[in-house]
Amino acid sequence: GLANALGPDRVVVGGGVPRIGALYGEALAAAFAAELMPPLRGLVPEPPLFGHDAAVLGAAALTTALPLHHPGALR
Repeated sequence: GLANALGPDRVVVGGGVPRIGALYGEALAAAFAAELMPPLRGLVPEPPLFGHDAAVLGAAALTTALPLHHPGALR
């Protein structure tokens, strides 16, 4: 439902899901596609580009982007 509302270019499914195996991955993709509106039917859930470290790397990258970490920045 959220993909239908937001119309994303991609959907990333992380955590342990990508390691579960092909059978589960195919079932997940089929169930996901069945819920999408026709213009989005080409979307397929994919694993994070940086694998298991994606969440940690993303959190680390945020430390350089958040105004909280730049002394003197307007809030």
